[in-house]
Amino acid sequence: MGFTPPLIEAVQLMTPSSDQTEQQWLEAIAAHDLARIVKIADVEDHTRDGVLAQVEPQERARLENFRERALSQLAR
Repeated sequence: MGFTPPLIEAVQLMTPSSDQTEQQWLEAIAAHDLARIVKIADVEDHTRDGVLAQVEPQERARLENFRERALSQLAR
């Protein structure tokens, strides 16, 4: 028993590619329901207050900015 094509596609979409801008990457994820749901959960998990409290201020700012851009792009 293997993985389904939609699951494989979601994982591939969530893996950033060097030939895509961040905007293109997020747009591709947003167009795929499973990838979008998983990426939203991933972003929220990696940018929750407990995590952000443990990183340096510059990294915290970078993560907060990414969270804002990503969740805005992924929202429907």
